[in-house]
Amino acid sequence: MNLINIVSSTFWTAIGFLFGKGAILITISLVSMFLSVSDFTKFNLFLMVLNAFAGVIGLSMNITANRYANKRENIFSILILLIICSLLGTLIYLFLEVFYFKIFDFKIDILLSVFIILSAIFSNSLSGFFYAEAKFKKYAYVYTVQGLVIVFLSYFLGRKMNMQGVLLGMFLGYFFTVIYSFFYFLKRKLDFNFSYVLFKRAIKKIFFPNIVSGLLFQPAILITAFLIESYSTPSDVIAYTVANQFRMVLGFLPITLGAVLLKLIIDNRSKNDPIMDRINYSLSFYPIMILSATLLFFSDIIIMLINNLDKNIFFLCLVFFVAASVITSFKGSISRKFISEEKARISILSNLSFFIIFLTISLLIIPEYGAIGAALGFLISQLIHVISWSKFY
Repeated sequence: MNLINIVSSTFWTAIGFLFGKGAILITISLVSMFLSVSDFTKFNLFLMVLNAFAGVIGLSMNITANRYANKRENIFSILILLIICSLLGTLIYLFLEVFYFKIFDFKIDILLSVFIILSAIFSNSLSGFFYAEAKFKKYAYVYTVQGLVIVFLSYFLGRKMNMQGVLLGMFLGYFFTVIYSFFYFLKRKLDFNFSYVLFKRAIKKIFFPNIVSGLLFQPAILITAFLIESYSTPSDVIAYTVANQFRMVLGFLPITLGAVLLKLIIDNRSKNDPIMDRINYSLSFYPIMILSATLLFFSDIIIMLINNLDKNIFFLCLVFFVAASVITSFKGSISRKFISEEKARISILSNLSFFIIFLTISLLIIPEYGAIGAALGFLISQLIHVISWSKFY
């Protein structure tokens, strides 16, 4: 992959990222116009849960597909793993929603949320197949359409049906990608020979370590959101969860661009090229610095566009999350090296230490400082974590 291909791949990946992930932010702004404070709080809590499941399972499967689905004979085995993981993740969500989260009061809302989780996990995972085959333009087209469908249907159905309409619109957006995948794989004329050896290796070397690593990161954010709900006001919950959505977008940028870099590193891992390392670090760090500065500059406009948002709490949460995201982007370049060398297990110990640090700080300061304390705790935890693991960097 030459420089022109790198620039082209990065451009199309960024387009897909902008419309795919930015759609959720636009949806938050639009639905805040008509949802009640109670429903808007529930919606944002559900987005935190969605981030956790689609982020942990979907991203782990995305990375696994990116690593192994570059060969036609591997695709079917990885696809089977994707289907199994999507179903298991959805069942786990249903159990937690009924017995622990209890976000929704109506059965139809719970049912719609289940379909959203299932299709979102599948959608996040599917992009890994595009990355593996270097189909970055196709990725941009598919996820742009997905994002637009989510925005328009969530808004227009939400105006008619309130929360149920918003959830239905989100499901239909993700379901578009699921339907598209059927025709995509059908066109690929898959080799339907299942390789248990590859299946086992993909789980052991990449998927399981990334799942465990993710479980020690995303759920920590989710736990703090429910702690804030217990100790503070709905305005704190809304400010924290909305600021976290912007953190997620910042976090997904280096991950999405990293998909280009991961393929590049895998294809050139035997050469030990120092230029490749510089590209890996540079595209992890500088884009998020630019986006972070832009986001903070336009924060006043964001506050104006979202109703029921406490300006001061949101801004402080956003500042702390943005600063932490810059640190996270730097660590992402290291993790790609581990994945290319099938050393993802190191990330488990790394994220375990972060999980312990973050939850300890959060339990101490959330009861008194609410959302601001949680966001500050996140930043402090990232600083302690990066210093503690600096020998790997």
